[in-house]
Amino acid sequence: KKGKDDESARQFILPRKSVQELARNLDVDEDVDIEVAAQSAKFSALSFTLISNLIDESYPDYRSVIRRNNDKKLTVERRPFLETINRVMAICESGTTLLFDIRKGGIELQSENKDNDTAKDVFPVSYDGEEAKIGFNGSFLRDMLSATEDDVMELSFLKPCDRVMINSAASERHIQYIVTS
Repeated sequence: KKGKDDESARQFILPRKSVQELARNLDVDEDVDIEVAAQSAKFSALSFTLISNLIDESYPDYRSVIRRNNDKKLTVERRPFLETINRVMAICESGTTLLFDIRKGGIELQSENKDNDTAKDVFPVSYDGEEAKIGFNGSFLRDMLSATEDDVMELSFLKPCDRVMINSAASERHIQYIVTS
């Protein structure tokens, strides 16, 4: 939408599949016209047109959940870390809790299925903070790590039962993820 003197923006939420289709079809050098109606959005370019329903929710105020004073930090290489998560989660269903036991030198990852079968693995990290145990929805964490292309990620938190910020360690990228425990 354009106003008389300035451009005014409208916020909207697209379904995940629509975003994936846009990413798959969009050429970086291609101009895209975006038309937004009350319940739908139309993306038009020379090579494609995509019409999508909008998610009828307001986007949460993400700034209110971002912690600025996280003092416990560790850095992981994304691919090997994701491979370790996949190994530990292999015996589990979607939505299973993935436990992190964070201590100096490494993270012990553990999951358990409903038959009480347990999988454990240790991922080496440089960490000098106090020991912490954190539980995550393993599927959410795996999806987040699969969605980014960054090679190195920084995990930070204030206390174990709080949310964990995951940032790209690349200084030119400013992508932040929040995973709640």
